[in-house]
Amino acid sequence: MKKLLISLLLLGSVFANTFAQAYDVVEAGEDYNDKANEVYFSVGTTSALPIGLTVVTFGLITMGEGESIPVTFMGGYNHFFSDEHFGVGGFVTYERAFGCNIVTAQAEITGQYGWKHVKFFHSLSLGVGVLTNGSDPGFFPAFDLTLLGVKFDFTNFNIFVDFSLPTTSILKIGASYKF
Repeated sequence: MKKLLISLLLLGSVFANTFAQAYDVVEAGEDYNDKANEVYFSVGTTSALPIGLTVVTFGLITMGEGESIPVTFMGGYNHFFSDEHFGVGGFVTYERAFGCNIVTAQAEITGQYGWKHVKFFHSLSLGVGVLTNGSDPGFFPAFDLTLLGVKFDFTNFNIFVDFSLPTTSILKIGASYKF
């Protein structure tokens, strides 16, 4: 029982200190970010996967008649910590290219820096992907690296453009809502 009480006291003192610091920031009149959560949606070009499949098969995979240009759709969530420079989250992508459906689900770590309304960001994500072409689905490890992203940051929403490789779209544009 003693160990439990001591643990609760230590844990309580850590959290009390965190809340007190946040209160001091607000009292001092400094900017305080209470919008640490973000949901986003983006649309982009094809990922590197169909391009890689085409190169590996020496061009034997081609667009069928009536097949549209490959487009990737992506939706996700991020939680940014108090300094707004580091966030964690996850996302899901869907892409139809060359008669195949590609779906990925990945966990993501994001780092961002910049000014109040313009920020640069980079991210690394890992997860699982599913590739189907009408037969048995194939599972594969999915990872992604956002080499450079630019975010135009407003009070409740963002508009962003980024360049990523290999399992999400290479170039995408999107919008997010902060709450």
